[in-house]
Amino acid sequence: MEHLLQKLQEEDVHLTLKGDNLELHFNGDSVPAALLQELKARKPEIIAFLRARLTKEETEKLIPALRPAQIPLSFNQERLWFLDQLHGSTNYHLSAVLKLTGEVDMDVLQAVAQQLVERHDVLRTVYQEEEGSVFQAVIPSDDWVFDGVLEASDLDEQGLHQLIERQIKKPFDLASDYMLRMGIVEQEPATRYLILVMHHIASDGWSIPIFVREFANLYAQR
Repeated sequence: MEHLLQKLQEEDVHLTLKGDNLELHFNGDSVPAALLQELKARKPEIIAFLRARLTKEETEKLIPALRPAQIPLSFNQERLWFLDQLHGSTNYHLSAVLKLTGEVDMDVLQAVAQQLVERHDVLRTVYQEEEGSVFQAVIPSDDWVFDGVLEASDLDEQGLHQLIERQIKKPFDLASDYMLRMGIVEQEPATRYLILVMHHIASDGWSIPIFVREFANLYAQR
C-alpha cells in the first residue's frame, strides 16, 4: 500500500471514499492508465485501508495524498505558464461580475472568500521556477486579502464598464499571487458590483458558476 500511496502522491491524485465507491480527484488531464488499472484491481484493499483510518464522520471527506514540496505541472499548466512568460496571460483570466443590491456585510464577504481560498488548494497554488524547472507550490491562505472597494459614483455606464474591465485584466504574478482576486466597485450606496477573477491555470469556465454558488451559499449561512 505504501508503494501505491507514493504513486498517488507523485501524480497528485486524491481519493474520496463514499460508501462502497472510490472516487478520484486529480489536477491533470487524466490518471495514467497503469495507475488507474492498479486502483481498480486493488479497490477492495484500498477501501478497507481507508475505512481503517477514518471515523464514521470522516468517510465523506477528501483524503489527500501527501504532497511533495515541488509539485510537477500538468501539460496544460506548462502551456499556460509558458504563454505567461512569453507575453503575459491576461487573455486567460476567467471572471464573474455580480450586481449586489441592498446592504452588504463586507466583513462576512471577506471571511467567506478567505474560507474558500483555504478550502481550495488550487486558489493558493503558485508556479515557480528553480534551476530551469517549473513546479507548483501550495502556500498558506493567511495573506490573501480582499481587493477592497472602488468608488465609481461619478462614472457613466461606459466608464463603469472600462473600470471593471481594467480590474479583470490586471495581471496575475503566477510565481507569487493567489489565483483568486475579489473586489467591489460601488456605483452608489445600494448598488455594488462584486468582481471575481481567477486565472485559467487554476480554473476553467465550468468551475466559475460552481464557485459563485458555493460563495453565495456560504454568505447566506453567515
